[in-house]
Amino acid sequence: MAKLLFRLRNVPVPEAQAVRTLLDDNGFDWYETHAGNWGISMPALWIKDDTQWAAARACIDAYQQQLQTDVRAAHAEPPAAEEDATLVARFLRAPVRLVLALIGILVVLYFSVYPFMRLFQG
Repeated sequence: MAKLLFRLRNVPVPEAQAVRTLLDDNGFDWYETHAGNWGISMPALWIKDDTQWAAARACIDAYQQQLQTDVRAAHAEPPAAEEDATLVARFLRAPVRLVLALIGILVVLYFSVYPFMRLFQG
């Protein structure tokens, strides 16, 4: 009898594809159910043979542990120097960009407030 192996709701596409590939590469007999037309069914990967469930689950758990380690390592890197820069440092590095951004902000602010100012002028 089939047994639920891996729920696919809210799982990123690359991770779901990696799990599918993992199951295929290890020779597990599995199938996939979709959410259906209205999205109310459960999208999942199912193992056809109950005796293979523990081994398949162990493969998925090992993959997810490795994925977790990789993501944590990627986020543990120190931020780039540009992210730490102060406003003064950014101005000194690209003064034209900052001035144009400020002009753009003032233009948007002017056109946002101007109709209301005309109401109170009489």
